Amino acid sequence: MLELVLLGQLVDAELHGYELKKRIEGFPGAEGVTSFGSLYPALNRLARAGMVEVVPEGRRFRPQVPMTGSLDGEALLFRNRRVKAPRAGRSRKAYRLTEAGRRRLVQLLNDDSVDDRVFPWKVSMIHLVGDFDRERLFRRRIELLRRRRTEIDHAIATGSSNRYRSEQLSVQLVSVDQELRWLDSVLPTGPAVTAAESPAAGTSGADPQGHPAPIPSDRPAVAQEATT
Repeated sequence: MLELVLLGQLVDAELHGYELKKRIEGFPGAEGVTSFGSLYPALNRLARAGMVEVVPEGRRFRPQVPMTGSLDGEALLFRNRRVKAPRAGRSRKAYRLTEAGRRRLVQLLNDDSVDDRVFPWKVSMIHLVGDFDRERLFRRRIELLRRRRTEIDHAIATGSSNRYRSEQLSVQLVSVDQELRWLDSVLPTGPAVTAAESPAAGTSGADPQGHPAPIPSDRPAVAQEATT
């Protein structure tokens, strides 16, 4: 799951390890997903696999700011673009997603995992896949929730002398029903979308041969580096 989370956070931004950790910790229910002890080894593995690349400080992509004709504005532009001298000691590194990383992210989004830990992360990145893959993901989640509901119904029906356990099961049932209603509201009302019919097929979803296409990027093909 950490691989999915890290690649997803780097889709539209180059981030330091600390920035990555703060973003992940800001996600509801993300407690325990990562620590510095697991974050950097995971980033190093992704870098060795060619899915992310290291961007030294001073060479991070910065959007270009048009000249305004104002001396203050152009001075600000210069300060934003100049290369900062590295601090003494260990230099800061940012991480950038590669095309191989984008393809791997699509594969992870389309795998069969829809459990309680990974599904919210996939929903947060659902715009990165096509209609067919999105519907398939939601339907897999519905199947899991329906099985869970049957198990809860059975546990309630068999009864329990523990009042707190019975109330806990009732709370779980309400949560499952709420999510099922939400999933039903976001799914199309007509027949299930097929791969051939999906308007996004061949773009962010799978191509006709079943190979995932790369996630589109707003970043220029060659990031312009800061200049002195």
